[in-house]
Amino acid sequence: MLKHETRNVAQKIEIREDGQAPRLVGYAAVFNSKSVDLGAFVEIIRPGAFKRALAGNPDVKALLNHNEDRMLGRTKASTLALAEDDHGLRIEITPPDTQDGRDVVTNVRLGNYDAMSFAFEAKRQTWDMDAKPPLRELFDIDLFDVAVVTYPAYPETEVDLRSFEAARAAAKGPVEEARRRGLEILELELGLRRVGRRA
Repeated sequence: MLKHETRNVAQKIEIREDGQAPRLVGYAAVFNSKSVDLGAFVEIIRPGAFKRALAGNPDVKALLNHNEDRMLGRTKASTLALAEDDHGLRIEITPPDTQDGRDVVTNVRLGNYDAMSFAFEAKRQTWDMDAKPPLRELFDIDLFDVAVVTYPAYPETEVDLRSFEAARAAAKGPVEEARRRGLEILELELGLRRVGRRA
């Protein structure tokens, strides 16, 4: 299975009941807020990052700790609702009446679960390699799943580092190409001078 990047946000998850089945409400992502240091860079998600993806009515799953065997909701089943607002990616999950569903509601109520996460692939991004640490800004994201997670950290992953290395290589590319061409021109000029001297 293709590995996606994941990001967590430590924001309170609320339980809404209103005489209905309990629902989990919170944010899986927030805008305009720098992430913690991801090991090689920091990141900001910009408003509108989810707009295109959500407009396509994707079949997004709500999972426990990104485990596909522990389903809590799904947009296709109308047990997961997603919306982008001024704050970020708002989620509302109606957990099933299963052991996992009941356990999640109980653990959120007790405060044992207090973080959300989302799995994504960046479609439009910019990198500022001059920033310390380098800064990545996300403007357009494909969304795969959201999750209630145990740890509200931003763990460094191999996929994250591959994204950073690709951006760093792309940033160096034009400079290295210009340097290479400059050396070729210099070598050509020196060669012409040597030829000129012989004449």
